[in-house]
Amino acid sequence: MWNLQAKKCCIITGRVNHSQRLNDPQLKPWMVVRNDGVVLGAHCNCTAGLGESCSHVSAVLFSIWQHNNGRKEEIAVTSKKCKWATLSEDSLKKVEYQQGKDIIFNNTQQYKKGKSSKGHSAPPAFPPLTAAEQAQLYNNLSQCRTQEEQIIKPVVLSVVKEYAASYVPKAVMLDVPEPLTNLYNKQIRDLNLAELQDRAEALFEDITVTKEQMGMSARGIGKKIL
Repeated sequence: MWNLQAKKCCIITGRVNHSQRLNDPQLKPWMVVRNDGVVLGAHCNCTAGLGESCSHVSAVLFSIWQHNNGRKEEIAVTSKKCKWATLSEDSLKKVEYQQGKDIIFNNTQQYKKGKSSKGHSAPPAFPPLTAAEQAQLYNNLSQCRTQEEQIIKPVVLSVVKEYAASYVPKAVMLDVPEPLTNLYNKQIRDLNLAELQDRAEALFEDITVTKEQMGMSARGIGKKIL
């Protein structure tokens, strides 16, 4: 800042960062301000500043105004100790460490209200079902139907021995040959080539495929189910 006493004004310069291009060199706005605060002229080396109407000049003027008016204001709330928090009696008490199972994480007022309230009672205890009642329940579940009379298979019956058979996937029930991957045996990795060939011939002689299995695969039934 340069004070021109003869002209009763001053020249103010500043450096302002770009709002988006932060890596570019800082802009250099400057302005002529009269002692009573009237801005006589302002320029900046940005494109808009050539027309004396850019936000960089406004940023410098605002920072000057904020600096001068900030001295008259009180200390910021964030600079004061616990200005926005009202201390309670519980917060002034000494808090001792406890195990997690002994700590009450609920709201203190709600905890006290629930502890003193007598309106809530323990849920009624229901006796366990007898064997006959369980059988009747499972039978009713197995007969469930939709409004269109479509069969519904409750998942709970899949773990009941009497009804679990109907929950076995169809792919598991197919009569198909054993996968060749089951022939792998890590104990024969040390055999020589001749021994491996003899073993392979013996295995292929034992492999059998029925006509029904061949017909099922030819019709694509296995693919459709799997």
